[in-house]
Amino acid sequence: MEQKLEIMPSVELAYWMGVLQSDGCLTTRKYRDRKSQIIVKVEVAPKSLEMVKKFSQLSELIFDRKAKIFELGSGKFKFSIGVSQLIPIFERLDIDARDPPRPPVWVSADYTKFGAYLAGLIDGDGDVRIKRSKYPQCVVRITSGKAQIFLQKAVKEMLKCGVTITHRSGVSMLGDRKIVGKWYCMEFVVSKKTRDFIKKYILPEMTIEHKIRKLTDFLSNK
Repeated sequence: MEQKLEIMPSVELAYWMGVLQSDGCLTTRKYRDRKSQIIVKVEVAPKSLEMVKKFSQLSELIFDRKAKIFELGSGKFKFSIGVSQLIPIFERLDIDARDPPRPPVWVSADYTKFGAYLAGLIDGDGDVRIKRSKYPQCVVRITSGKAQIFLQKAVKEMLKCGVTITHRSGVSMLGDRKIVGKWYCMEFVVSKKTRDFIKKYILPEMTIEHKIRKLTDFLSNK
């Protein structure tokens, strides 16, 4: 009989959830004896490999599941684990893996956990942009297929800043991925209001080097 997993809210789980809700997906694997298992999968381009390595390490730490990261013929990297108890765990901790990303209360009410959660989202479906050459402005953007209403509210409350959601359609590139159709961009600005939170709670948990570098370079000049 499989040992029951005792999963508790943590900074590690918050980051793991951010990656799952941005770059991950869940599928169901069924067996001949009618039993089934939930499969957690993350598949990314080479520049996101460090994120997958951290996701893999946290999967072992949190769920006691160890698996290899495979390089696919396309050049992408894939990691997956099976967790048969995942649905009851998610229900108990109010974790929703569907789009758009929605932080549970135990994340959005805690600075450290919320910072780690945002780090996972930014490492995944986020990007950091520098706008305007004369008076540079640094913008953090998280892209989803649906409007991120709950996430917007949480960022406003925790970072004490303005947050916009813009509905867009057409063809866009997010890193190496082409997005065709309709999507939503949630954005907030790196400013005096948000810089301390970003430095203390988000940057220490991030793994994607070019995103970290943009944030740190901008903050070092402020």
